[in-house]
Amino acid sequence: MPNEENTTPSPDAWRLKRAAEFLGLSPRTLERYVTRRLVPCIVYESARSAGTRDARPIVAFDPVELAAWRESHKIGRHHRGD
Repeated sequence: MPNEENTTPSPDAWRLKRAAEFLGLSPRTLERYVTRRLVPCIVYESARSAGTRDARPIVAFDPVELAAWRESHKIGRHHRGD
C-alpha cells in the first residue's frame, strides 16, 4: 500500500507521530502497519539515506487518505454505548 517517491513530503502530509495519534495507535504499531503495507502512506527516500543501508526513509501520510482508511477500519474510536 505504501507509495514510494523520491521527492519531499507535501507540507500537508503528516509524519508518523501525528498519524499515530490520529489513529489512536502507538508510533511503533503504525511503523509495523507501514512495514506490512497495511496503511496508506508515502515513503520518501531521504537525502541521507541515498546509497546507505542503515538510514531510514521518510514516511508521510495524507490526512484525507488516512481518515478514509480509519473510517473503513473503525480505528481510533471509543464508543460509550450511546
